[in-house]
Order: sequence, then structure tokens, then C-alpha cells
Amino acid sequence: MTRSSNSLHVLTSPSTTYRALEILPNSPKSLLHNQNHSFHPPHSSFLVSLLHRCGTLRHLKQIHAQMILSDLISFPFAAGRLVSFCAISDTPDLPYSVAILRSLFNPNAFAWNVAIRGYSDSDDPKKSIFLYRDMLRGSARPNNRTFPFLFKACAKMSGWCRSGYAVFGHVMQLGLLTDVFVFNAGIHMFAVCGGPEDARKLFDESCVKDVVSWNSLINAYVQCGKPQEGLRLFREMEVTGIRPDEVTMIGLVSCCTQLQDLDLGRKFHRYAEENGLEFTVPLTNALMDMYVKSGSLEPAQFLFDGMKKRTVISCTTMIVGYAKFGLLDAARSVFDKMPEKDVVLGMHC
Repeated sequence: MTRSSNSLHVLTSPSTTYRALEILPNSPKSLLHNQNHSFHPPHSSFLVSLLHRCGTLRHLKQIHAQMILSDLISFPFAAGRLVSFCAISDTPDLPYSVAILRSLFNPNAFAWNVAIRGYSDSDDPKKSIFLYRDMLRGSARPNNRTFPFLFKACAKMSGWCRSGYAVFGHVMQLGLLTDVFVFNAGIHMFAVCGGPEDARKLFDESCVKDVVSWNSLINAYVQCGKPQEGLRLFREMEVTGIRPDEVTMIGLVSCCTQLQDLDLGRKFHRYAEENGLEFTVPLTNALMDMYVKSGSLEPAQFLFDGMKKRTVISCTTMIVGYAKFGLLDAARSVFDKMPEKDVVLGMHC
């Protein structure tokens, strides 16, 4: 018996399936046996609900075995939920999710999409593209939920831009570029693969734009060191009446940092305060960085002291700021209080 067939035998053996619910907490004993101890498959909704309480891969495999024996695995909704739990839960097992996916007779688009999403978020995003290729060979058709994750995967990998452009061609063929989520993911992919000029062409040709679209392009200009273009784009955004959010402010403040334009940076800081924008950790870090690099330590210190949650970036920014102004004792004090200082030291070694 081969290793794969042996694994299937273990999964579907009576002893394994009988224990499938027995070892899970708070499982009704009546679901496991009657007076004659014969097995009765649990109701489908109950089995699916167990996935949310599943804590280990062992539990998951036993639920999988129950679904096989009760034929629940042949129902697209239940099978998709099983693949989803393996692919995008807090403790994913991507290879197992793909193994389940490939074992299904006719997986639907949801099952393919969650597996693609799982790999797009992983350290091996190219497998998202491989899964998409396999999806196209089956009966399930990609939809607006498929392509944002594929664009994300292509943007994460150097040398995979041609795949991104090919995926974009499929989007055009299917008429899905009018979906704002697909469009925004495409803007990001084009910005990473072809630069902000390519992304701008796509941006200008579309009538589907929201604040995320504008943010993606502004930040593309920031990443390419073109702050003036980013600020010009923001002025165009203002004309359309779209209100900037915290992410917009991060891009604009970063433009000011690159230009070392302290006065404009202060204006954006004041705008965020007056319009009730949330001072998230990334926005606060961006403001601190702008003030430090523009030679104004006091506002950066005020922001730092008011932070309820600080990251390595927050502390490092202040350490650099204090050192820049010759306040070495203050820099040392911040360093000593950093819970992640061992990580920082390791990065510099």
C-alpha cells in the first residue's frame, strides 16, 4: 500500500472516525453512538461548526474523515469551508488545504479562491499562480474574488510580472476591471511591476476609483522617490471631492519627508487632527519620521510620548532623532525600554 493510500485508510478507518468527535470538547455523545454503538454521521451544520472550534491539525483531519464517511465532502459549501479553514485560519496548513482541494470531485470557485488567497499571503506566493492555472483547467470559473489575490502574489515576487500581466489580460476578457477591488489590486501590481507611470495609465483610463485607488498610486510615487508627483495627484484627488483617510496621510507625510518640507508636513498633521482621522501606529510613525528628518524633534517626541502602542519603528525613529540632536542619554533610555531590542541588535549584527 502506498503512503497516500495508507493515509486515506487511516483517515477513514472506523476507529479514527469514531474518535473524530469524541476527542473534541463539548461534543454530544449522542452523535457518536446509540445504544447499539453504531455510528451516525452528525448533521452537516454541526460538523461545519466544529471547524471553528478546531484547535489542532489532528482534530481537523478527524473532522475531514467524518465528512468523507458522511458524504458531506461532496457538498460544495461544506468542502469549501474545510479548505478555507486549512488555508486562511490563524494556524493554516496550506499543503493540506491543497490536498483536500485536489481530492474534491468538482471544487467550486470559493474553494479555489481561499487556497489561492492562502498562498498569496504566504512566503511562497508563486503557488497561487500554479493553483490558478489548475483552476482554469477545471469547471470552476474565476471571479472578482480570485484576481485581487493573484495580483497580490505577482506583486510580491520579482520576476513574475509577466504572469501578472497575463492575469490582467484574463481580467479584461472577463470584464471584471469595473470591480473596484480588482481594479485597486491591479493598480498596485502595475505600480510594483511597471512603475507608477504604468499604474497611472490604468488609473486614468478607469472610471472606477475610490480612496484606495488614489492611495495606491500616491504611495507608488512615494516608493519610487517621486514626491512631487504624489502631491500633485493628491491635489487632483481633492478636486474630485474624495476625502483622504489615514493611509492617504501616510503617503502625503512621506512625500514631505522626502522633500524635507516641514511646513507642508505640519499642514497635513493639522489636517489629520482637525478632520478626526485616527492616528494609527503607521501614521504616527510617519509623522515622527518626517519631523525628525526635517530637524524638528519636539513634535516627534510629543507624538512618541502619546503612543499607547509602540513598534520597533517607533522606537528606532526616536533613537535616531535623539542621537541626531546629541541627546544620547535619551536615546539610550528609549533603547533600554524596547522589548524588541534583541531583534534590532540581531538585525545590525
